[in-house]
Amino acid sequence: MPIAPYGTWPSAFSALDAAGASRDFAELKRCAHGLLWTLFDPADARTTLWLWRDGEARCLTPPGFSLRSRVHEYGGGAFCATAEGVAFVNEADQQLYLQRLDGAPRPLTRQPGSRFGDLQFDARGEALLAVEERHGGEAVRNRLVSIALADGARRVVAEGADFYAAPTLDACGRRLAWIEWNRPEQPWTATRLCVALRDDDGTWQAPRRVAGNGGDESLQQPRFTVDGRLLCLSDRHGWWQPWEEAASGWQPMTGFEAADHAAAPWQLGACTWLPLEAGGVLSSRFEQGFG
Repeated sequence: MPIAPYGTWPSAFSALDAAGASRDFAELKRCAHGLLWTLFDPADARTTLWLWRDGEARCLTPPGFSLRSRVHEYGGGAFCATAEGVAFVNEADQQLYLQRLDGAPRPLTRQPGSRFGDLQFDARGEALLAVEERHGGEAVRNRLVSIALADGARRVVAEGADFYAAPTLDACGRRLAWIEWNRPEQPWTATRLCVALRDDDGTWQAPRRVAGNGGDESLQQPRFTVDGRLLCLSDRHGWWQPWEEAASGWQPMTGFEAADHAAAPWQLGACTWLPLEAGGVLSSRFEQGFG
């Protein structure tokens, strides 16, 4: 090993290499089809969707398409798996597309004034749940919508708040949780957790707020366990830690360090923790600024 004064050790890795563009892998997701993730390649300035199955990785995104949501400008949650393939947001027009694993994308929406993000597949309703950002004149409206896979018909699930994020279904598809907040708050200062129930005819009932009513709590990434318990990250004790809804109110889950278990939610679609089917929770955390 060469020995030299600090800053003078020769290296084949140059400043241009350090500052140059590199490929970016993101949003790894497990689904019935295999493993999905996105890849941004600076060589063609596109984000493509990849599938790992049967020991092989292949690109699903054909030329002319690129995955990216611009909801809230920072985007996120630009794809999800469906029963027959995938759904995604195309960067150029911000519209939703459906794609079979062995086929070409086909448009699901044709709403030029709308952007979509934070996609969630709704198997029970045969639809996509998404955050819709509608631009019209000087006004921008955000709402939670359900979009039928058969014909692209859109139904509003929730509206009235300034911003929405993280639509999350329980295992049987009868309960939907999400995060919402209003100006001048940011998603890391004060948000609310809401839940809506679905009737037998598929209609979503009026939502109820289950946490964050005090206006001094930031909640993010709601989750349902297999047996239907509602969990969520809350910074009620100064850190984003897992909490659980109980008959006596919200309780902190035990066994978690005094640390943030998520970063500030600049983008939609974050996933830093999950309840496991066998019980328990899989989570990440930040320590001294490192995750």
